[in-house]
Amino acid sequence: MEMDDNKRRRNMILYVLIAFVVYLVLSTVLFPNIGHTQQITKTDYSTFVKALDKKSVDKVEYNTDDYSIYYTKKGEDENIAYKTTGVPSDTGFTDRVLEAGASLESVVPDKNSGLMTYYLLTLVLPMAIFFLIGWWLNRRMKKAMGDDGPSMNFGGGGFGGGGGGMGGR
Repeated sequence: MEMDDNKRRRNMILYVLIAFVVYLVLSTVLFPNIGHTQQITKTDYSTFVKALDKKSVDKVEYNTDDYSIYYTKKGEDENIAYKTTGVPSDTGFTDRVLEAGASLESVVPDKNSGLMTYYLLTLVLPMAIFFLIGWWLNRRMKKAMGDDGPSMNFGGGGFGGGGGGMGGR
């Protein structure tokens, strides 16, 4: 059962369009922040305090686990952030940030944040989805071409394909 070239070409275009639509859906729904990167510049703590005194800080995010401070400045692009390490014994930190008119967010990290879940969602799940889509498209193309046997069917099996494992004896 021979397929003409036009039908093969239409099927291939259809499969490519399906794969493209699936890619778009996955990239917008499941992984929306992959392309969103923020440029982070390291600064020292005194530079952060001077920016607070000048009231040029817009947002502050304080991580209580490692005392890291991420902040953005007013009038700058939101994709530009600054990082510094805070002083654990700084008792006036919260008051200084609020007096400067900046918004303060304190991040308390969850010790059971689930690194395994992160890897499953960002590495294993996309690979499995694309593997299954490729397997399904392979099966559809083989059925359309009239072959439904196993992939890479190279002969009668055994060692060397000679009819058995003992060299044809």
